[in-house]
Amino acid sequence: MATNFPGPYQIDLHYTGDHNGVVIEHVAKYNVNCVAPIAPGMDMSDIEVVTKGGTFVNAVTAILAWVDLLTPLFSEDVTFTYAEMWSVAPETFDRTFITTLDVSEAGTLVAPLIRAAQVIYTFRTQEGGIMRINLMETSDVPNPPFSFPTGFPLHDAVANFVISDSNWILARDTSYPIASHRLLIGQNEALFKKRFSRN
Repeated sequence: MATNFPGPYQIDLHYTGDHNGVVIEHVAKYNVNCVAPIAPGMDMSDIEVVTKGGTFVNAVTAILAWVDLLTPLFSEDVTFTYAEMWSVAPETFDRTFITTLDVSEAGTLVAPLIRAAQVIYTFRTQEGGIMRINLMETSDVPNPPFSFPTGFPLHDAVANFVISDSNWILARDTSYPIASHRLLIGQNEALFKKRFSRN
C-alpha cells in the first residue's frame, strides 16, 4: 500500500479542553497547499492558501473562518489558542516551521465538554481515498454513525464547507474531498486514559 505523506504544507490548530481545572491540549493537523514562495519567518498574513475551486485565500482569513465554524460545537471550556504553519519535505514526514498565528477564541456552547469525546467526519476524495477530520472533546454524546445530511445543522455546516469549492483542506492523498460520507461520534480511548488518569 502506498504511503500518503502529509503536506505539502500543514496548519496545526492548537486548542485546549479544561475540565474542573485539568487542561489537556489537542492539536488538529490540516494539510494545505500554499502559493509559493513560502519561507520560515513569514507572517501568516502574507501567506495565501489554495482552495478546491482554484482560488486563493489569505491564511489568516482561512484559519479564523474555520475556527468560527467549529466554536459552536465546543463548550466555553474549550479554547482555540494558536495555529502554526509548517512546510513538509516531499515524500517525508520532515517538517520545517514557518510561522504562527494567535487565535484565542473559545467555544460558544453553554454546556460542559464531554471528556474524551471524539467526533470524526469522513469524506471521499477526488483520488478515491478517504479523508478524516477529527475533533476532540466537543459536547457531543456518543451515537451510532450518521450519514450526511445528519440533521445536525452545526455538523452539516462543517461537512458542507469541507466539500465546497471554498475549502482549503487537503486529504493525505493530496486531493480535495468531494463527498461527505459519515459522521462518527464516540470516544477516543487514548484520550480517555489520559483524561481519567488525571482526575
